[in-house]
Amino acid sequence: MTALEAFLKKGGSRSPVIAVKTILDLMQSDVKRYAGMNIPPLESHTASDDKTGSTGDIEFKDGDEGFEGYEIKHNIEISESIVLIACDKIRKKPMSRYVILTTSKVVIEPEEEKEVKEAIDKIYEDAGCEVIVDNVQNFVYSNLRLTQNPIEFMNKFGENLADDHRRNGSFNRQHLKLWQDIIEKSRRVLLYADDVEE
Repeated sequence: MTALEAFLKKGGSRSPVIAVKTILDLMQSDVKRYAGMNIPPLESHTASDDKTGSTGDIEFKDGDEGFEGYEIKHNIEISESIVLIACDKIRKKPMSRYVILTTSKVVIEPEEEKEVKEAIDKIYEDAGCEVIVDNVQNFVYSNLRLTQNPIEFMNKFGENLADDHRRNGSFNRQHLKLWQDIIEKSRRVLLYADDVEE
């Protein structure tokens, strides 16, 4: 989580999308709920959901049907308007769960907390869709515990960064080098800790 936090600070607005995609990739094989589901390739970060027909930054699909949608914000507190936009997407493409995540430490703007909760309750009443609002880091951390091999997150995150660099150009070589440097530093810290314990 320390390595991921370090990258999120410098990796730009696409980096939390890749972090969430990475944990979902691991959960797809390790969590029964997602058995047989698929995650379509990520669209370009600049492509609007209206143009792509997507319900968010990431989707879990059951065949061709939407199962879960993920909207990811970077350093933006979640407001009622963000939830209402999600509500419109869910009406057009029903699904069982919609997750709105942000890297902001304050997840919901305090003055909008009541309105956000009411909007979430309304989506559930109207469409039967559970809406979850959380922090990206909390989401990754809590779901790492559900995976068989949490350390695999670091390798898979690097693979997903490189893949997104090739497919969409969202990251440059400096971003890929930044992740490699962060990983190398993390390994040195772990090796040092092992030496101290011995």
